[in-house]
Amino acid sequence: MRIILLPVLILSFFFSVNANGTLIDRGNGLIYSTILDMTWIQDPTVYGEMTWDQAQSWANDLSYAGYTDWRLPTAFVADGQYEKNSEFGILYHDELGNDWRLSWYGQAYDPGPFTLSYAYWGAHSSSDVYYNGFFLDDGTSFAIPKQFINFSSSGVWAVRNGDVASVPEPSTLILLGTSAVIILGAKCRNRVAVVKS
Repeated sequence: MRIILLPVLILSFFFSVNANGTLIDRGNGLIYSTILDMTWIQDPTVYGEMTWDQAQSWANDLSYAGYTDWRLPTAFVADGQYEKNSEFGILYHDELGNDWRLSWYGQAYDPGPFTLSYAYWGAHSSSDVYYNGFFLDDGTSFAIPKQFINFSSSGVWAVRNGDVASVPEPSTLILLGTSAVIILGAKCRNRVAVVKS
């Protein structure tokens, strides 16, 4: 029994470490954020750049992977932390582990499991004067005066609240399957031992 138990413990550790990330690939081009409890499209670069009005219409009309409740993520939160506590900021800093203003020092940001360009429109803020977006090359938000929003283009990135997964991750299934095999093996071994005595 000890010979079987050691490899199982090693495999369990390996799969449990992989399953603890804050960004989970749900397949079909979707990444789930456990911190924000929201799902991001993995490759927003395929949609190109748009004006702010076009970006709003695009997000409202988007149907992807069977879901139609997509929206733009927040890029600015009026809480004193501004972009850091926005959905873009939490993804950039907390989940991807990027530091502020990397581009200022000639460093590249870590895009994690995403395929990204450098700037994206954000959801409309409470201001009627400025419309916001987020620079991924330095982890800061930007603001465009209202009169210029249809003369400026930026990338678009859709998110939806909640998780899209209805089945456990493959690593969880492997861990559960391995545990079931061990339990069944131990029960069968105990029955054989009872019958022999």
